Amino acid sequence: MARVLGIAESFSLEPALSYLAGVVMKRDLTIDGVSVTNITVRGSDASSSIVNMYRKMKRNDISAIIVYGCILSMYNIVEGDAISAQTGLPVICMASKEGKNLEQTLMSHGNDHKVESYKSLGKQTSIKLKTGFTSWVRAFGLSIEEATNIINTYVMFGRVPEPVRVARLISTACLRNALKQIRI
Repeated sequence: MARVLGIAESFSLEPALSYLAGVVMKRDLTIDGVSVTNITVRGSDASSSIVNMYRKMKRNDISAIIVYGCILSMYNIVEGDAISAQTGLPVICMASKEGKNLEQTLMSHGNDHKVESYKSLGKQTSIKLKTGFTSWVRAFGLSIEEATNIINTYVMFGRVPEPVRVARLISTACLRNALKQIRI
């Protein structure tokens, strides 16, 4: 395992604004690259944005992509199979909590057209991390056992692996800065 690309987002509903950050991290937890982009709140561009982020990095040493969540920025669905097919990399979507009643939630928010896309993601699987915590994952292009091993390689404490944790910090800082600029 050379490096992983950890991806996380932060978003605001009012104004509708979302930042997606990616952090390339080596196995020894050295940060080796960062990228930031925007995705559409309530949109359907999360998957293409992740693929574009990876391609723009022009890296051939990334072994896997870990995304914090399969649904970003108010129902912007991360299609792990499509990302894996387009990048040639295994994709792990992970969460700290089990997603419940998401089909109902999608429909109640006028996103009936996204229900089939959500169903195609498959079921989440709970995994026990070396830290003793449980996380929920979907694995695309690799087994659940392989996904667990990758996550455990990069998790130091809690439930969130370091590349994803740092990506979340970056996306949150970008969002806060943008909101501050808007409100000036």
